[in-house]
Amino acid sequence: MANSNSEEQYHLYKKDISGLKSYFNDREGMEGIFNRLTTSIRKGITVNEFLKREKIIDNEEIKKTVLSGFNDISLFLNGFLESEENVEIRIDYDACQEAINILSANNKDYSVETTANSDQNKILNKHFENSLKYSDSQEFNKAVEELTSAIRIEKNNSILYYNRSLCSFNSQDIYFDLGDSSPKEKNFIEAIKDLEYALKINKGKVTVSGEVISFSKSAGHFQLAVVKTHSGDLSGAKDELKKARELDYDENGIDHMYAVIDEIIEIGYDEHIDRNKL
Repeated sequence: MANSNSEEQYHLYKKDISGLKSYFNDREGMEGIFNRLTTSIRKGITVNEFLKREKIIDNEEIKKTVLSGFNDISLFLNGFLESEENVEIRIDYDACQEAINILSANNKDYSVETTANSDQNKILNKHFENSLKYSDSQEFNKAVEELTSAIRIEKNNSILYYNRSLCSFNSQDIYFDLGDSSPKEKNFIEAIKDLEYALKINKGKVTVSGEVISFSKSAGHFQLAVVKTHSGDLSGAKDELKKARELDYDENGIDHMYAVIDEIIEIGYDEHIDRNKL
C-alpha cells in the first residue's frame, strides 16, 4: 500500500459503499486491518490494544501507511453518516478516528501526520464555515447540522460545541413571541450540555479564510450564564458570571446580565420577556 493524499484518493472513488469496496480492492491489506479492528472493538478490545497487537505502533513505515489508510476510510464513513446516521457505522467511524489520533500522536514523521490530518481539517473547517453562513442568514437549525458534522470529525474541539450551543439557543428567538415553549426547553438543555463540555475540554480551534478561531473560556462561562438565566437557573447563572468576570470578560456584558437576572427576580420571567420583546 502506498502513501497518498487522502482527499485526492477519496475523490477517485464513488461516495457510496461500492466506492469503499473499490478502495478496499485496491488496498487489500488495509481492508484486512480495518475488518480486524472493527471485529476487535466489538469484542471489548480497545483501539490502542489492537494497534499494539497488530504491531502497527512500533513500525514507523507500517504506521505511516495505516495512518493514511484509516484517514481514507474515515472520509468514506463520514460521508455515509452525513447521508444517514447508523449506529454500526458510527462505531466504526469513531474507532478509525481514535486510531488516527493514536497513530498521529506516536508518529515521528510529522510531515505524514500533517498530511493525514489536513484532509480531515479541510472538511471540518468547511462545515464550520457553512455553519457561519447559515447563522448569518438565521438558519440556525442548518447551522447546528453543519456543526454536528464537524463534531463527528473532531469530538474534542471546544469551539465547535460552543458555536453549536449558540445556534441551539439563538434558534429560539427568546425575545420574539413564538408561542409554544416546549422546544425552548429542549434546546436549552442541549445548549447547556454543549457549553459545559466545551468548558471541560477547553481546547481546539478552526480556520476560516486563513483566520484561526479559538475557544474563549470567559465567553463560554458568559454564554452559559445567559442560557441558564433563560432556563430558570438564576443561581447557576450568577456563578457563571462570576467565573466570566474572573477571566476578564467584558464588564458591560456581565453588568447587563446581572440586570436581567435582577429584573427576572423582581417581576418574573414572562413579564421580563414581554417587556423586552422586539
